[in-house]
Amino acid sequence: MENRKLELYEIAGYLPHGLKFKYFDDEWERNRICWIASMTYDENEEICFTDGEVEFYEKLYKLEPLLRPPSDLYKPIIHNGKEIVPIVEIGIMVDDIDANLWKLGEYAGKPCAKKRTSFLIFDKLGRFQYSGYNVNSIKLFDYLHELKIDYRGLIDAGLAIDCYALEFNPYK
Repeated sequence: MENRKLELYEIAGYLPHGLKFKYFDDEWERNRICWIASMTYDENEEICFTDGEVEFYEKLYKLEPLLRPPSDLYKPIIHNGKEIVPIVEIGIMVDDIDANLWKLGEYAGKPCAKKRTSFLIFDKLGRFQYSGYNVNSIKLFDYLHELKIDYRGLIDAGLAIDCYALEFNPYK
């Protein structure tokens, strides 16, 4: 595990999409699931968070973002009330001609999105490989943020929590 603190730049893209955090409240001695109530820093560089009951200020590195693991790219998840397979949706995003042909498949023994002879894979180094067109990276990463997919390796670095490690998934 890396010895570093969570920095705002690592999660900034997720914030407009309702990123949730786990926070241990020392006063009440319990875990809270919270979200950012205001991006206003106080004089101690603390951010205002809420759990729907109370607002509190805390340093960002004391909170643990809840993210989906990269493996969620290849399996059905519920997003905005609809069941999707993210990698297939991304395939449609990068090549919407005959969009209905994108399906979950396999390429070189790894799961991917496939359409005829095209494929789209997210590798372990956090890169997308696509056998076709250039990917609009801004649109792509905005979508990963919206889905709360951990493409930065924050879960593996101990800076975020896999949303499936909780008793309930806050993103369902």
